[in-house]
Amino acid sequence: MQTAISNGQVTIRPYEPVDVPLLWKAARESSPEVSMWLPWCHRQYSMEESLEWIVRSGKQWDQKREFHFGIFDVASGTFVGGVGLNELKPQHRSANLGYWIRTGWTGRGIATVAASLAASFGFDELALNRIEIVVAASNESSQRVARKLGAKREAVLRHWLLIHGRVHDAVIFSLIDSEQTHEAIRRSDGPERGRSIEPLIEGRPVERPSMQPEPIVLRGESVRLEPLHLRHAAGLFAVGQEEKIWRYLSQPKLEGLSDAETFVSEAMRSAETGTQLPFAIIDQKTSRVAGSTRYLDIRRVERTIEVGSTWLGLDFQRTRINTECKYLLLRHAFEVLGAVRLSLKTDERNEQSRRAIERLGAVHEGVLRKHMVLWDGYIRNTVYYSILDSEWPQVKLRLRGFLGWEMPDSSRGA
Repeated sequence: MQTAISNGQVTIRPYEPVDVPLLWKAARESSPEVSMWLPWCHRQYSMEESLEWIVRSGKQWDQKREFHFGIFDVASGTFVGGVGLNELKPQHRSANLGYWIRTGWTGRGIATVAASLAASFGFDELALNRIEIVVAASNESSQRVARKLGAKREAVLRHWLLIHGRVHDAVIFSLIDSEQTHEAIRRSDGPERGRSIEPLIEGRPVERPSMQPEPIVLRGESVRLEPLHLRHAAGLFAVGQEEKIWRYLSQPKLEGLSDAETFVSEAMRSAETGTQLPFAIIDQKTSRVAGSTRYLDIRRVERTIEVGSTWLGLDFQRTRINTECKYLLLRHAFEVLGAVRLSLKTDERNEQSRRAIERLGAVHEGVLRKHMVLWDGYIRNTVYYSILDSEWPQVKLRLRGFLGWEMPDSSRGA
């Protein structure tokens, strides 16, 4: 695997122990500008923190989980910043690209060149399909780098980032392998003219503890949501026999009870990571397993959460069960967990799902290209929607109207 890459202007390479004092000095002198968007780069950044980062970076590289590079000026050998690929999702062949440049070295096109070299590494060495760049909406300088790379602006995800106690909308850009000419990317070396860092004009102060979702039973009139368990496997297999249920999911059809048990076991393992919370959907009237759903992409510090991976047996589709299921999950997220944002996403081709999400009153944010690889190998585009905490009261009224509920919410079970 190629690890040191150069275009004649800069070289990017993995961090080494000799870089500890170089990173420390660069972070200290750059903190007045860089810390605005990267809180780790603070005024008291210590040599110990620099060593810890470089040791961690090496371990992540060895485990093929993250790939961080130092950026060095070819002519002088000076350490001038960092660039890296993180949040790798091997199953979807995607990763996030991040970058920062040392004070005194900005405005020379270094960020664009270094980011382009890292992107080429991702496409050539890691065989990625998609590289994502997530930038605070007020961070115009980083957005300018993304545009110069040729990245496509896809969406604005509302209340997606929490930086220095303020929530920010995030602009999502992407580079897609099939659209890139890698040598052309490497030659992206134009100067960054008119560089500026916008003030923190967006967001609001947030002073509250992180969100702490835990397994829970949620009960409604028609449906009960239980933490997914192996005891639900037989019921899931029984209702999951129609091919069309699985068309837009990353999981193939359950061909046997063992497949259902594997599905449940993998979901339970994902819950152990703290990023997901899977449920079995139970029909209250018959106690039959109707399907499955889950909280996804739980970001505790940012207080954002997603509802998805929902599927129902054909007997339960187009009934009040799905509506009540969404109501219970959204109410718990906003009113108990204190979420500030709830995401919903679906395959761009899934018109039925898109209509259902829009019917809730969720806001369409954009389409992320080549975002996920499905079980049959199809690489799907993903449509993103969101509901914010300030919008929940109106969405709640809409859902209660769909369910025909007139009485106060407090009279119903938790």
